[in-house]
Amino acid sequence: FSTGTRLSVPALTGTILCIGIATANSILVINTAREVHHGGKPPLQAALEAGFSRFRPVLMTALAMLIGMLPMALGLGDGGEQNAPLGRAVIGGL
Repeated sequence: FSTGTRLSVPALTGTILCIGIATANSILVINTAREVHHGGKPPLQAALEAGFSRFRPVLMTALAMLIGMLPMALGLGDGGEQNAPLGRAVIGGL
């Protein structure tokens, strides 16, 4: 909406890609929390520890994806405007 991009198949594909990345990151955080909880810590402390320990890898994944999608989102080059909505949806979702 903020970029004036219309909803299209590439934009929806980018949305699905964002959902997949968010799901993978959340699974890793929950897995870490379960491991810490099974190590004997209370659930709240395990969740906080998992969140703090997984924050940097999740942030690095998001930044790498954002930097990788930036040229696509700008729509530079021949036919670049066709795939620009995909890059914009991914960047907006991240």
